Amino acid sequence: MKKLLTLGLFILLVTRSMLAFANIDLRSLRVGISPLHFPFSFKDKYSDNDFSGFDIDVIKGITTVLDVKNVKYIPLKEEELVNAVENGSVDIAMSGLPIEKENPEVEYIGPYLEGGLNALILSSNSGKIIRPSDLIDKEICVIAHTPSEKYVKRIKHAKIKFQNNLQESLNRLDSRSCVAVIDDSVFIKWMLVNTSHKGKYTNLPVNLTNSMLGIAISSSNPNLKEQIELGFRAIIANGDYDKYYLNWFGRKNDM
Repeated sequence: MKKLLTLGLFILLVTRSMLAFANIDLRSLRVGISPLHFPFSFKDKYSDNDFSGFDIDVIKGITTVLDVKNVKYIPLKEEELVNAVENGSVDIAMSGLPIEKENPEVEYIGPYLEGGLNALILSSNSGKIIRPSDLIDKEICVIAHTPSEKYVKRIKHAKIKFQNNLQESLNRLDSRSCVAVIDDSVFIKWMLVNTSHKGKYTNLPVNLTNSMLGIAISSSNPNLKEQIELGFRAIIANGDYDKYYLNWFGRKNDM
């Protein structure tokens, strides 16, 4: 334990020394987040001003390492986050954002997490549904107007059952009216270890789709990108990132 604490302190001192050498002083940071994107970032029900989530923990870890005194979270719609980085209304954005290379105005730090879509199934079906092809010609529940809806339409002869929310989808799954619920893979990973449904459901061993998630930052601000990258590398090296991941998803990250 003493060795780990010593290593963490060493990493912290080295990171701050590098920032000082580069003449970088980050006093404040505006972070664009989606307040409704569980488990990445969401409004803390016990507080009027605070947000919670895996992404929030990562940002707090980075800003602690960098000794940022003032961190302001700016809640936005998911589709507004990248534009906010572009127009300078936020310094960085982070709420399960896929890394996209098509936009030259925005760069990404990471990846810090693997995202995509997966299928939630009953544990009793775990030996019967193990790959995407096992969903062909099956009844599948999805929430309308989501990426899951776009994906399920590509499954051959899929019998699509649109639902208004997750609870409706779970009710259908429980009654065996559908064999799978397609949803965000990170949310499913959290759900399997952190709710009363633990043990009742499982997911496919491989995602249906894959995307690497990153911290969005303007390409016109290389100094800030350097700082955030240093902080990100520091929380991985000192073990804080693994603690956050274990807290939210019940195991170590195998990315």
